[in-house]
Amino acid sequence: MEYGINRYERCINYIYFILLIAFSSFEYFFREEVTFFAISLGAFIYCLKRKYTTPISVYICFGVFSLCYIMQYLGIDSYKITSIISRSIYLWGSYFIARIIYKRFVSVYLEVIYWISLVSIIIYLACIIFPALKDFLMDQVAPYCVSLNVESAVQRGGGINILIYNFQTRNLLDSVGLMRNCGPFWEPGMYAVFLSVGLFFNLFVLRSKRTYFNLLLGLSLLTTLSTGGYIAATFIFMLYVFTRNRLWLKFVGVLLFIVSLNFISDLDFVGIKISNQLSSAEVGNDISRFSAILTQLEMIKDAPLIGGASINDYVDTEEATLASGFFFVFIQYGIPIGLFFYFILFKSLKRLIISYDRSTSVALLFICLLLILSISQTIFSNSFFLVLLFVGLLRKTYKNGTV
Repeated sequence: MEYGINRYERCINYIYFILLIAFSSFEYFFREEVTFFAISLGAFIYCLKRKYTTPISVYICFGVFSLCYIMQYLGIDSYKITSIISRSIYLWGSYFIARIIYKRFVSVYLEVIYWISLVSIIIYLACIIFPALKDFLMDQVAPYCVSLNVESAVQRGGGINILIYNFQTRNLLDSVGLMRNCGPFWEPGMYAVFLSVGLFFNLFVLRSKRTYFNLLLGLSLLTTLSTGGYIAATFIFMLYVFTRNRLWLKFVGVLLFIVSLNFISDLDFVGIKISNQLSSAEVGNDISRFSAILTQLEMIKDAPLIGGASINDYVDTEEATLASGFFFVFIQYGIPIGLFFYFILFKSLKRLIISYDRSTSVALLFICLLLILSISQTIFSNSFFLVLLFVGLLRKTYKNGTV
């Protein structure tokens, strides 16, 4: 169930949801921290005026993570006091934003991601049907929408964006002539993350029967051409099939899964992506998911207790990124506090899911989905998912799951 909110609070919810998703993941705002700090300040002022209280669990989180920052400052020569300040602001900002949007988190999220998907699929299909439109948007409109953090965006392979849509110009487009649907996000894989979360929320948390919604998000997910997104979609599809009571549906689901798996494995772009990933799978050549994991394991091995290892000490290419997110948590915090992070994440998501009168098993499945998505995206360092962590801690549940 969700808390009731008045019209003013609902408006604030929508504004902060849109800004949070945009500032955390849109190409135009790519890794521009000032924008997030700005909405964090606004959230702090809003919470201060409303005299909101803070649960003890949130203070415990801040205490543990602050201890990690201090240990890294004392144990790593290159770690500066400004890093402690910026990371603390980032943490507190995420909490204050969560404090505003936690009451109707799932329903507002679904509405926002629905409209983003609808606009994106219209632009995507229009550009395929009318190539001249794509050329016009990229050549005439995009120059007025240069990413705020343009140097970082270009270095990480960002595309050409028009604020509400991003045209990625590398990889598969050059290899096999396929256009990937990024939506307004900086990368198709990140768009696939938000779509997958939306599908899970709609099917298993709200259990909505809005078929048009599932079809739109499913179609959008397919057009990302994201292997991580496809794995997540398969996971969600199989969950949906096997949680139904009808035997014939399970049979059809397994049959469709086998046929789809065979079809996808025969697609050229899948083979190209996998071969490209495997060809660069070695420590220090961190431009693929596999090499990212190998590099991360080496970094964790060298700094297991407090984390904080720098990627610059391990890579030999300017294009390197820590593209895999699961182990990145242990690089950020070390193994002990990294495990604490995942414990708090599970506790938070469990409370969020149970507050909608769903079982703990649904929360476990949602965690599994996020872990699948984290293989190809550093989602746990994304401000949206840090806000999600605090959202669950703010939910209150009773024995029957109501709020």
